[in-house]
Amino acid sequence: MSQLNAGLTLDFLSQQKRSSFTLMIGDELGSTPIQVRPKVVGVWSRSPDHYIDQYKTTLKMIKPGVRRIRLYCSKETATTARLSVHTGSAKAIGRRQAKLCETLSWTNKNSQSLRFPYDNPTVVVVDKTRFFDQNGGEVEPPTFIPSQGIFHHAKAVTGAMVVEYQPEFSLFSVEYDMGEEQMEPERLIEMKQAWLAGNIRDCDIPQVNIIALADGHATQLSFARQFWPEGSLGIRGYANETPPPPMELLAQIEDPDIFWDACWQKIANKRLDLTIEEYEAIVLCAKSSQAPAKLQYVETSRDTKVDRIFNQNSDDIYIDVERPTTLTMKLSRVDGNESSADWDLYPYQPEITFRFNS
Repeated sequence: MSQLNAGLTLDFLSQQKRSSFTLMIGDELGSTPIQVRPKVVGVWSRSPDHYIDQYKTTLKMIKPGVRRIRLYCSKETATTARLSVHTGSAKAIGRRQAKLCETLSWTNKNSQSLRFPYDNPTVVVVDKTRFFDQNGGEVEPPTFIPSQGIFHHAKAVTGAMVVEYQPEFSLFSVEYDMGEEQMEPERLIEMKQAWLAGNIRDCDIPQVNIIALADGHATQLSFARQFWPEGSLGIRGYANETPPPPMELLAQIEDPDIFWDACWQKIANKRLDLTIEEYEAIVLCAKSSQAPAKLQYVETSRDTKVDRIFNQNSDDIYIDVERPTTLTMKLSRVDGNESSADWDLYPYQPEITFRFNS
């Protein structure tokens, strides 16, 4: 190859390297799934499938998902780069470096470029094969030209090598929501059934779409939404024969107050998925907590018997002990008002009787 042709080849590769513009999903700390609070799953499963709003009320989003995204490009290109997220947002974190391992192969070629050859990377050859020219003669391996980001040989050669380097990239934090705007009713039905079966990943979840743009550059990337928890773990929905709670009680769970939180902690330890029985118990607990006055059991009567206990060393020494045999307690208001016309005793027993064995 003439010196002129070699110069043209290197100039073409130099233009090529400046065009590097690639989105990749990063593995940096900071990525989290969408956190949802699945409420009243049994009621949801019995609702008509065309009620799309049930998706948002049952799998209510508590926190959006976050994913770290890398944009591999030169420092010069990064100054004009921006990301657009469908039903989400992106925030630039800054420039980073990470080790990358690549395999380069030659088959009667002069040059091979790094995948990300911009910004004069420092490259280490991890291992290599023997190299041969077109006549079968063994030759020296290609040499690295940092300014071009290529390994080049004066002759067309055949061989391979493994290299390591740390290309810079722009790191972005992408925040994404549940994507209701992208979902048709059929897809929501499929998501609901997969979640109730225990794994929402078994269905076709709309992906998060990202477009990256810069002066003279464009690329795109998609990744699957992630949820936590990923499924209903107990007996739920269509598999549960317990009738759903009345709809007037359902309204209480959509706007929980301090009573709901206290009862939720007491009965279910703030688990994110509830059985119908647990839901009903929490609603009853919250309902009783909102009674107009606190309740207490007050002793109303007791039956007793007297036992005489003698000293084991003398029959003349003894004590008489009065023991209760029956104790009756009645539910009353703290303020002393015994009328039950304006308050509901349920789910408490109005009167309890204790009987003791002698």
